[in-house]
Amino acid sequence: MIRASFALVALAALPLAAAPRLLAQDVRYETDANGVRYQITTHQTPRQLTKTHYEPRETTVSVPRYTTTMEESVRTYQVPVVRHEWVPGYERSWNLFKPPTLSYRLVPVTRWETRSETVQVPITKRDYITERHVQHVPVTQTVPANEVVTRRQVIGLDPGATATVSTPSGTPATVARRDPYGSSSSSVPADTSSDSSFDARIGPTR
Repeated sequence: MIRASFALVALAALPLAAAPRLLAQDVRYETDANGVRYQITTHQTPRQLTKTHYEPRETTVSVPRYTTTMEESVRTYQVPVVRHEWVPGYERSWNLFKPPTLSYRLVPVTRWETRSETVQVPITKRDYITERHVQHVPVTQTVPANEVVTRRQVIGLDPGATATVSTPSGTPATVARRDPYGSSSSSVPADTSSDSSFDARIGPTR
């Protein structure tokens, strides 16, 4: 018994759950100038539309910046210094019995000296600076909307309505329409024997 009651409650709740999914329908009727009657049905279906737009977003980044400056530096180096000096020495001849003689010769003498100088040296430094960049980021949103579908269908002719057709002479003539319910309506006769533009929807007159 409890199971049967639960099944009845579940069946009763099904239409309520399906109600938001039902289509909204609007039916109306219109008649044009020729007396043709139309049924216009409008359906509204709930949809979820996806829209994408761009929003500005600001980001902060650190960018390296290099700076080069010239600074003074003292440099020490060794340089050769050459001087010519008179150096004494003994010279011998080919005669073995002759004693050596004292003489002076001018010879170069090299020595190294330490020197220093001030020079300009390039110094490169790297710093980080903060920059703000604005980027347009796509943002997608889902919004509810109603999709409207309109259907226009011919359902027949308006009873008692008349239509105007053109005759070969260009004079408009009034033609009576047949009443689908069997009632008769009086009208002015028109000659449509040679009229090629006669409306076929009206049908031949009796």
